[in-house]
Amino acid sequence: MAEIRGVIAAMVTPFTARGARVDWDWIPAHIDYLRRRGIDGVLVTGTNGEFASLTVAERKRIAEVVAGAAEGIPFWVGTGSPALPEAIELTRHALEKGAAAVLVIPPYYFKGVPREGLVAYYRTLLAEAVPAGRGILLYNIPHYSGVALEPELIEALLKRQAGGVLGLKDSSKDVEHIRAYVERFPDLAIYVGSDEHAQEALRAGAMGIVSAVANVFPTLVGEVYQAFRKRDDSAGPQRRLSQVRALLDKYPSIAALKYMLHVMGGLPETHTRPPWRDLSDQEKDLLWQDLEHLGLL
Repeated sequence: MAEIRGVIAAMVTPFTARGARVDWDWIPAHIDYLRRRGIDGVLVTGTNGEFASLTVAERKRIAEVVAGAAEGIPFWVGTGSPALPEAIELTRHALEKGAAAVLVIPPYYFKGVPREGLVAYYRTLLAEAVPAGRGILLYNIPHYSGVALEPELIEALLKRQAGGVLGLKDSSKDVEHIRAYVERFPDLAIYVGSDEHAQEALRAGAMGIVSAVANVFPTLVGEVYQAFRKRDDSAGPQRRLSQVRALLDKYPSIAALKYMLHVMGGLPETHTRPPWRDLSDQEKDLLWQDLEHLGLL
């Protein structure tokens, strides 16, 4: 099933020192860590996965490694690229390797692209790379992509393309966007991509949470989802999740997640790839103190 209900970990990508190469052995260990903590699904080569710093060959091999390690955990693969031929190649490959769906960010860099150009990009991708019965998730993250997937754009795409668009991940950090998508496109599966708004987004109709925090604390994110399923309106689980998200935002967040997986999760030390950087020794000490303060150690 392309649709995943519950918590989807937006997985980080492990690198050796100075980002020299991907640490292939680390990925199955991380998936096993998530499996043992009840994760519902995983997303690889998304924003937390530093997809824009990866070569096409690396992105394809990550999909292959995850396919071999998932063992029943449904997985999505980020396949977007400003270069349409690359997006087509990556999408074909991911679906062939068993991805439940692919996540496609709109083509970025060029600003002021007309709506018909964006529609043509997605229509071509669907026609060239997505077999009947399979599909894509649109990815709205305008503060990174510079392109907002407004409802009018999605409506234009759906009018001209029968099938193929299964849903959307919204990382705009604006729950009103979630609400608008749910109301306007009841046949699409809508996911929230911001931990701090998870509870509110679920109440607005989101199907699941695509979470950075779930890299380290999948059960914590799961508590928010399970509270929603039980119609428990208590704010405790979301408050706890928001505290962890705020902690991450005090530091280079991807590097902080990797450090936490090492010192708390027992995974081997791993690194970021420039232009991102690892935590300094001082930041590691401060993060440790913050984790102690929140009672997470």
